[in-house]
Amino acid sequence: MRVPQAPSAQGHSAPARGTLPMAKAPAPPAPHIPRPPLPVPFYYGWVIAVLCAVTMAVVYGFRYSFSVFFVAILDEFGWDRASTAGILSANILVYGAVVALIGALVDRSGPRLIIPAGAAILSVGILLSSRATELWHFYLLFGGVCALGLAMSGYVPNFVVLTNWFVRRRGAAFGVAQAGSGGSFLLAGLAQLLIAWYGWRSSYVIMAVAFGGAVVLLTAFLVRRRPQDVGLTPDGETAPALQTSAAGHSYTLVVVDEAWANTRWTARRAVATGRFWTLFCANLLIWGFGFALVVTHQAAYARDVGHSAEVIALMVGIYGLVNLAGNLCGFLVDRHGREPVYTLGGAAAALGILALILASDPSRPWLLLAYSALMGFGLGLVAPAATAAHADLFQGPNFGVINGLIVTSFGLGGSLAPWLAGFIYDNTHNYLPAFIFSLVAVVAACGLIWVARPSAVRAVRRTGLSSGAAPGK
Repeated sequence: MRVPQAPSAQGHSAPARGTLPMAKAPAPPAPHIPRPPLPVPFYYGWVIAVLCAVTMAVVYGFRYSFSVFFVAILDEFGWDRASTAGILSANILVYGAVVALIGALVDRSGPRLIIPAGAAILSVGILLSSRATELWHFYLLFGGVCALGLAMSGYVPNFVVLTNWFVRRRGAAFGVAQAGSGGSFLLAGLAQLLIAWYGWRSSYVIMAVAFGGAVVLLTAFLVRRRPQDVGLTPDGETAPALQTSAAGHSYTLVVVDEAWANTRWTARRAVATGRFWTLFCANLLIWGFGFALVVTHQAAYARDVGHSAEVIALMVGIYGLVNLAGNLCGFLVDRHGREPVYTLGGAAAALGILALILASDPSRPWLLLAYSALMGFGLGLVAPAATAAHADLFQGPNFGVINGLIVTSFGLGGSLAPWLAGFIYDNTHNYLPAFIFSLVAVVAACGLIWVARPSAVRAVRRTGLSSGAAPGK
């Protein structure tokens, strides 16, 4: 007869002899919580913003240092100014032709491969440009290869990323990133010194290897498409909040036009609106005919009228520093709105161009430096205001391609304007008509931003906080 088993201490029967005890079910694995690739004690979005600034400083530094390489190339080869300035025109034209496609690619695939790949292509183009001996070499390499790399690593992909990471503090974040534009002119000032020490060919090699290589590595390891990819939320907040100033006022971005703001914007819908074409024309005027025309020829003009190489280098360096300062004032866009800050910056830039026109006497170098300070700071304010206006009107999953289409206007104006100024000089030996046209273009752009009126869709609102009240309550 079978003897019953004695109960265990827990009141359960002991397992029969020759059988194995039941194993406990394995605990479910802990859910994976994504983390930023670089642990920091603050919101990782600011790492992204600074990384965008560094990237912009380097990749646009390659483009805007062309104004100092322009002089060295003229001295070595003796080509006419229209044809030589056409190298930059080709660069901007190709950039404008592909940038919307790059925006669409970033919308679909994300930036983690596109930005470092673009920086690598740009660096290779600069390296090969250092060996150029014919005009068509420059057109192919600097005008084509470098333009493709710049479109893949520049403004559009970087600002698609930032638009995902920031909403309420978008102006400040855009300003930090646009500070890279100011840094690009510091790189141009460094290029002036490198050319004086080593010649233009060796300078291109040094810049491509040292600066281009650093950007490839940084962007490959640190860029993330959106905050949700690393377990965060836009602006680093868990609930809507207001931005509070030291004076006790709070600022937030509120929707004014619900129908427009709730539209799922596609490229086709955007280009069917008047606002899109107004922004397109404003961008064409201020960045194409206002910025690219003047910056391409500023060093050649200053040398023609008798300013020394040291003053010219100082002019370029000051432009970079104050442009950076203007970009860092992007927080003003979050407090006072897009249109007022854009207009203030445009007015300063217009006064700067006027100072440049008056700087034709080399005994008054302060006018040349006043130009660089006013133009640099003014356009530094315009940049985050303009990009925030684009995002306020057309934000959404297709913002990359829409913003890229707006930036195409810079490709058109920026490619035509440097060539046009060179053509005018070759036929008149005078830059005055070109600079006057540039001044008028900047003023017109300031008017157009009020026509587009982004604040009629999303507007900055200020409210006073009572003592002890929490923001957002």
